[in-house]
Amino acid sequence: MIKGRRRIGKTRLVQEFCARSGRPYVFFQATRSQPAPLARRALFDAVAGGQGMRDHGAALEHAAAPEDWLRTLAAVGARAVGP
Repeated sequence: MIKGRRRIGKTRLVQEFCARSGRPYVFFQATRSQPAPLARRALFDAVAGGQGMRDHGAALEHAAAPEDWLRTLAAVGARAVGP
């Protein structure tokens, strides 16, 4: 999580870091106006729709409770990327 004043380049910093890493990534920006369950769902959709994750995401949606999505997605992502 990155917090700070408005319009100082936080988003650009994260996007550049991710792009230069050479690793698969998902960029997700939550808003305060979005209720937590909808924000979690939007995050899940962003990760599950990422490159190489679509098959895992479809299976995950039916197999895991929403509270477990982040932990499960992290495990799937670790296997997909490797050491």
